[in-house]
Amino acid sequence: MKAYFTAAIARSPDQSEHYLSIINYVKHLGHTIASAHMTASTEPLIDQADRATVLGFQEKVEKWIHACDFMIADVTYPSVSVGYEISHALRLNKPVLVFYEKNGPPSLLRFHENDNMATEHYDPRTYKESIEHFIRTIERKVETKFIFLITPKIAEFLNDIALKEKIPRSVYLRKLIERDMPNHDFRGGI
Repeated sequence: MKAYFTAAIARSPDQSEHYLSIINYVKHLGHTIASAHMTASTEPLIDQADRATVLGFQEKVEKWIHACDFMIADVTYPSVSVGYEISHALRLNKPVLVFYEKNGPPSLLRFHENDNMATEHYDPRTYKESIEHFIRTIERKVETKFIFLITPKIAEFLNDIALKEKIPRSVYLRKLIERDMPNHDFRGGI
């Protein structure tokens, strides 16, 4: 599977070692992981970047998130950017493992209920087990791709909704179906 890793660029030097341990372990498990931006970026480099560079990077990040099967986000150090990335991934219905080493998860995530998000305390002894458990859980939830033909009018409507709601068309359709499921004699579970 494809993973995406994110964490605060402003961090203590020893935190970089933790990030590399997480990244390397995900690779060790046989997954690809978009993470070069975490190991190559520093706060001064980001602060000196011009507008075009920052916007280009933001576009890259959004593409990586869209292409990933799951995200691991280390929130040990506060970062608005990491919060944005988590929110973006959840809007795309991507599973997110929110890792924190100290103090607990950020207050807005502490009680946030979302089937696609898990918050986990970790330390150098426990992160591997947490990652393995998270990946096993999402592998069991693998979704089925369903392709069908629609009229141009329906396609135009879905495109309009996707732009207005800032969600993929498939998420909109999935929500419609999930909302309608209780109205039918359906014995399966979500």
